[in-house]
Amino acid sequence: MSAADLASLHAAIAEAADRLGAENAHVSCTRTIYVPSQGRWIAVFEAEAADFVHRAARIAQLPPGEVVQAVEMTVTSER
Repeated sequence: MSAADLASLHAAIAEAADRLGAENAHVSCTRTIYVPSQGRWIAVFEAEAADFVHRAARIAQLPPGEVVQAVEMTVTSER
């Protein structure tokens, strides 16, 4: 997948999430990640419900994918 392809995917899903946000559905695409060795593209969302993420993917005309809840932790170093 080229850098241009990745940029297009990210722009499409971010725009779709923005459109839903305008409809008072809390959903935003915070980042996308591409794992070249697996040919896997991951979009990270902040959303009130998984359905909002599914709707954003449909609006962006992406193939259906798995939506799972994730929890992010940040490593901090204490000095």
